[in-house]
Amino acid sequence: MKTLDVESENKINNSDPIKISLNKYPRLLVLKAAFETLKEGNKVTISELERKIYLFLSYSYKIKKSH
Repeated sequence: MKTLDVESENKINNSDPIKISLNKYPRLLVLKAAFETLKEGNKVTISELERKIYLFLSYSYKIKKSH
């Protein structure tokens, strides 16, 4: 039975866009992107999360650059 649990856990991790994004980006950015996506009424996907994170990062870069 233990091998089935490990296999199912790996499938869950591979299909969870938030857990995948947490391996690449800081937790705060991932959670902010996920909540913004849900607030807009969209489904949380990896592409949607990365689009939001890119938007947040580029926005903060523009603010720092203008000062």
